[in-house]
Amino acid sequence: MTLGPVLTPNIDLEYGNWAGAGYSADEFSPSFVPYTAVQEAVPGYDSFDAVARLHDIDYDNAQQALLTDLSNVNVSGHQAMINYLTALDTADQNFVARQAGASATNSWGSVVQGVGTVALGFKAAVEAADIQRLETDVSYGAAWDALANEYRTGGWSVALSDDISSFLFDTGANQSCAVKRRGFLIWGRCRWRRRVFGRGSANRRPSRR
Repeated sequence: MTLGPVLTPNIDLEYGNWAGAGYSADEFSPSFVPYTAVQEAVPGYDSFDAVARLHDIDYDNAQQALLTDLSNVNVSGHQAMINYLTALDTADQNFVARQAGASATNSWGSVVQGVGTVALGFKAAVEAADIQRLETDVSYGAAWDALANEYRTGGWSVALSDDISSFLFDTGANQSCAVKRRGFLIWGRCRWRRRVFGRGSANRRPSRR
């Protein structure tokens, strides 16, 4: 459990058992790795951390649904992304709404709550905009269709990223990614980037368990 700032050497915005990037059930939690029943059973430390727990579980469900969609040839790549981003958008909006009626136990938790609320409110708006583009921009949607086709033929596998601005794939010997910059997909070598809130982060310390 985290009840104060953690230096790693950066200050990690973690609190309780669930609040923080790449931090769930009081341990490091890589994206697209499903929670175990034991992890899901870990309670929130207080009412705010309980909200963070629901948010993380919603993200986990969205990630597993995306993997299912990507494996289904009857679901286009752009529709898979629409489904995924819609689930993330709903999770982020629910977090913002739920946290209004919750409170952290100490001042550090209040800091994490405030930063997380702003970050996820902004992220929800970006997700909504990206969904709209996927629904209206044929060439943009086609780029995601091509990515899904490569995934289905074994060229890529999704790994450790739920960030809306980057989609990480593991090719085995190398890591590459499709990064959305100002609306364009750019292929290149991936670098881990720290996220403010939610599952998936870089250079995290191992589980405390």
